Amino acid sequence: MAPAASATDHAARPVILIVDDDPGIREAFRLVLEEDYELLEAVDGPQAIERVQGSPVDLVLLDVRLPGMDGIEVLSGSRLSTSTSKWSS
Repeated sequence: MAPAASATDHAARPVILIVDDDPGIREAFRLVLEEDYELLEAVDGPQAIERVQGSPVDLVLLDVRLPGMDGIEVLSGSRLSTSTSKWSS
């Protein structure tokens, strides 16, 4: 049996933001990734931007066809990149 993860181990895991309006897609990503990554979720563009403002992320899995503000609009003007991790310019 593997030892339980400590709070330090949990904090050291890379953070992935999953952005999709389909709960089934988010669940599929969660099932595959939750063991190795810290996961954040958002159901639309504004929520994705809100999620990264206080929590830098290492990777964003972003649906291009979101209702309202689509994935391209979220990326335009670096809306996410100015709020994300070390790759921001």
